Amino acid sequence: MILLVSPSRLMDMSKSIELLPSTTPVFDKEASELATKMKGLELEEISRYMGEDDHLARETFDLYQNFENAPVKQALFAYAGKFYKAIDANEFSFNDLEYAKKHLRIISTLYGYLLPTDDIKAYRMNFHLDYQSETLFDFWKSKITPLIISDVIGSGGYLLDFSAQEIIKAVDRSAFPEKLNYVHIDFKDKSKDHDEYISIRAYAQPAKGHLVRYIIKNKIDHPDELRSFTVDGYKFNETLSTQTNMVFTREKH
Repeated sequence: MILLVSPSRLMDMSKSIELLPSTTPVFDKEASELATKMKGLELEEISRYMGEDDHLARETFDLYQNFENAPVKQALFAYAGKFYKAIDANEFSFNDLEYAKKHLRIISTLYGYLLPTDDIKAYRMNFHLDYQSETLFDFWKSKITPLIISDVIGSGGYLLDFSAQEIIKAVDRSAFPEKLNYVHIDFKDKSKDHDEYISIRAYAQPAKGHLVRYIIKNKIDHPDELRSFTVDGYKFNETLSTQTNMVFTREKH
C-alpha cells in the first residue's frame, strides 16, 4: 500500500534529528534545472507567476538566488503545514520511519516524486510554470506516473491518495493498470445550511495527517483496516464511500 501526499507551502529548515540515512531525490537533476529557471526570473515575473504580493515575491526571489548553497533537510521533516504537523514525524520511531520510507510518497512541484528521507531545499513553485514549452503538470506526469505504478504494484496494489486535487493532476491516472487499486481519501463536515457533507480544507488537512500517522504507527497494509479510525469527531461513512473513494465525516465541529 502506497500513501500519496501533497507537499506544503510552509517549510521548516531548522535542524532535526533524523534516524534514517538521507537519500537523494530521483529527479534531483531536473529539480536543479527548474531552480535555475526560477533564479533567472525577474522579481515582477515571480510575483505574476506565483500570484504573490511584493513581500512574498521577494522571499521567493531570494530563495532561488541563494538556492545552490541553501541547507537541506529530509522531506518528511522539512514540510511544516497542518497536514505534516498532524503526522508529527519527529515522534516516530526507527521502525515507523522505515515503514514511512517504504510506503509514503510525496508529489513535489520542484522535485517531482519524493521519498520521506530525500534531502530537499526550501522552495516555492506551482505547477503552472511554463517549462520546456509545457506546464509542470505535463512535465512531471510522464516521469511520476510510472514510478507510482511500480511502487504500488510492488507494495500490495493499493494507492491511497491523500493529495490535493491540484496536485493529483500531475499524475496520469488513465495509465493505471487494472491491478492497481486507487482509493481517494476525504474528510467532510456536515454543512450548517444544507443537509450535505462538504470538505473544508482547514479541517480536512490535519485530519488526513492524523490518518497517515495512524497508518504508519500501526503498519497498516489494507484500506479496510481504516474503517475503525476516528479523530476529532470524524468517522468512516460507509454510505458515502465507494471502492475508489473513502470518506470520513462528522456531524459538527
